[in-house]
Amino acid sequence: MERVLINLMMNAVQASSEGETVVVSTRRNGKGVIIDISDHGCGIPFEKQKIFDPFFSTKKEGTGLGLPIARKIIEAHDGHLMVVDDREKGITLRTILPV
Repeated sequence: MERVLINLMMNAVQASSEGETVVVSTRRNGKGVIIDISDHGCGIPFEKQKIFDPFFSTKKEGTGLGLPIARKIIEAHDGHLMVVDDREKGITLRTILPV
């Protein structure tokens, strides 16, 4: 899980414009924990569903495997990884894990 969270944070840093802040927040939710990682990039308007498809990438150098692998690992821990549209610019990747 440590490697997954580092990967998600690195993606957020790479997606954000220079000088922007990546925000990581955590909170308890019933019997689970929610981890939100928010970037200030250009967002993903139409491709939102594709970012979890293997080999889909918006990066020139990307393999398109980071997010699908992260999602599989999170699901193997009985968790969920999803995109939360809550801002005009950038995205929030929300990880929900049982405690």
